[in-house]
Amino acid sequence: TVFISRASAAGAPLGGALADRLARRLPGARILVQAAGLVGGAAFVGLVARAGGAAALAAAMVTASALTGSDSYRAAAEAALARAGLLPARAPRAAGHWLTAAEALAHGPVQIAVIGQDGDPARAALETQAWRSAPGGAVTLAGEPGAEAAMLAGRDLIDGVPAAYVCHGFVCDRPVTSAEDLHAQLRQG
Repeated sequence: TVFISRASAAGAPLGGALADRLARRLPGARILVQAAGLVGGAAFVGLVARAGGAAALAAAMVTASALTGSDSYRAAAEAALARAGLLPARAPRAAGHWLTAAEALAHGPVQIAVIGQDGDPARAALETQAWRSAPGGAVTLAGEPGAEAAMLAGRDLIDGVPAAYVCHGFVCDRPVTSAEDLHAQLRQG
């Protein structure tokens, strides 16, 4: 997205300079260059929006799969990623959303469940660390003990202290109660 916005910002003055140069050599060329730029630019924007939207949808399906445990969401994400074709291999910088969704799908995706009372500073510290350290495509969800969301179900405080559970496909590592331990656990992969 950053690449596209920078390319668009650079493309307008470059296109204008090209149009000016051609207009000096050929009367009427300016309008032709501008028309070609408008037609080509519209097609490019449409292509990028379609590809970006499909990647975002694939990532949403991975997230829905992680939150609900639904195999149908995972299958939809796999099908969408299969349609990405050669774009990630040939232009990885232009395929960030596709690659993030693919990483999440390949690794589980990583699920981080934070349990604690709303407003508890220890829970807030765990949530902040989860967002900072989570790998691409990770799903982070926080809630109070006894929450009904599938990702939070069965998770509880540890000795009365808020805890973070790092899971892969609802199978969790040992829960941790400090932001430092959560960071270390997420870095281990």
